[in-house]
Amino acid sequence: RERHRVEKVANLIKELELEGKESVQARGGGITIVAGAGISVSAGIPDFRTKGSGLYSRLQHYRLPQPECMFDLQFFLLRPR
Repeated sequence: RERHRVEKVANLIKELELEGKESVQARGGGITIVAGAGISVSAGIPDFRTKGSGLYSRLQHYRLPQPECMFDLQFFLLRPR
């Protein structure tokens, strides 16, 4: 069963290489990409932790107890400013 899945993925990759992503989208297929955090940095999106340029450094003017509070729904509901 696992071999069948691997073969199916390999065939999909070959199809993408040969025909392009349009053929997969036309069939209603989906593609999932699992990547690490560094992929956004190469796209020009700042990381979270770099001092001075990271996203957390840019949140200082909000005076949060912790920078992660920016992404906490409960914190937002208490302080929606």
